Amino acid sequence: MFGIVVLGVAVALANAASTARVAENATLLHWSNATRGTAALARSAVGQAVIFGLGHEQGLADDDAMARSVAEAEEALAGFGTWVERTPGQLTGADPELVGVLDEFAAAGAQIVNLVTAERPGDAQVLRESFFEQVYVDVAELVGAQEQNVTDRIAHNEDAAAVVAQGTEVVVTLLIPGLALVVYWLVSRRQVREKELELHGRLAAERDVVAGISHELRTPLTAIYGLSEILLDDPLPQADAADLVRMINAESAELARMVEDLLAAARIDTGALRLATEVFDPEVEIASVLMPFRRGGHLVSLQCAARTLMGDAEVFRQIVRNLVANAVRHGGDGIVVGDSVTDGWYRCTVSDDGPGVRPEVVGELFTAFVNRGERSVLSGSVGLGLAVSKALAEAMGGDLSYERSEGWTTFTVTMPACPDQANPRPLDDGVATSAAAAMG
Repeated sequence: MFGIVVLGVAVALANAASTARVAENATLLHWSNATRGTAALARSAVGQAVIFGLGHEQGLADDDAMARSVAEAEEALAGFGTWVERTPGQLTGADPELVGVLDEFAAAGAQIVNLVTAERPGDAQVLRESFFEQVYVDVAELVGAQEQNVTDRIAHNEDAAAVVAQGTEVVVTLLIPGLALVVYWLVSRRQVREKELELHGRLAAERDVVAGISHELRTPLTAIYGLSEILLDDPLPQADAADLVRMINAESAELARMVEDLLAAARIDTGALRLATEVFDPEVEIASVLMPFRRGGHLVSLQCAARTLMGDAEVFRQIVRNLVANAVRHGGDGIVVGDSVTDGWYRCTVSDDGPGVRPEVVGELFTAFVNRGERSVLSGSVGLGLAVSKALAEAMGGDLSYERSEGWTTFTVTMPACPDQANPRPLDDGVATSAAAAMG
């Protein structure tokens, strides 16, 4: 009997300790998701304020539009600051770098907004590009690392709890069959409570995801609406009007690309993706993708040959569009798109002479977010372009890879090729030999 009492006390203590760990992990997971989401909101709002500040300086945005964008940026930064103040105590002492980066991000955002308010949008833009964006990347990486640590601990606790539950069930069943039922009920109740806490954390994270996506979509919509109002309200010289139309076109293209990525990610995540099978010329599809980028003033060189592929042309265009948009946003001034056929595989390469990706994040380059302990494409923000593109390439029987060589960043889409393909033609506008070599 004494052994039974001791066993019961041990089970109760283990249950209490496990519950406390689960509650702590749920709190950390909720804080990590909320902090990353509000940082994304603040980043977008600050960028929007800078855009309207520049527009106001050039006479393209009125006082009211600029004031509204500044107010939204201040509100978003205040929301981020609220979660910084709620940083769990176990993080403030264990990870001083994280606390420092959070404070730098908030301070830099506030300084940018102050510069816009002081009618110094040019200085605000310089600070945003030279410092604020990099600090945001650091915030996302450090908070994401904390989130991954918590997720790993939850998985470890679940495994340990399962082992303890099985061992306890066997021992108690051998001693008193009736007591086994009681212990089993206690263990099951503890597991249900853990799942409830996990579910609560995931639901909170999903709400933050929805808020982040809504704000990301709102940014180009706000720009389109504001610029179109200017065109409707004020007669402008033809050159100024053409500039506004180009800006509206660029924002519309970005919005369309974001919506395409979200729809594709949802279909992939739910297993509802359906691919068409058709014959198409990749040169024609790539040229149609590059047209709006070139019209927007981006230097994109083309090296392609007339070929025949079998697959989904629309999905192929979406992959190439995402890679070129990624090069335009994050790469260098020189961008080269080319293709080749080797050993029965068609390869389309998108290269740029930018700084490339830092080595420590290459392993996560095509990874989106975590869902129920597994990698999932649709889970937590816009910016799914590379993850969606890789999933689409794999769905067509190919792959998407990254390579850094001789100062060039190259993304390569691989697909099964049709036999008897023509050799590629020369570059259409004379790209440097080093660019062609970097593309392979």
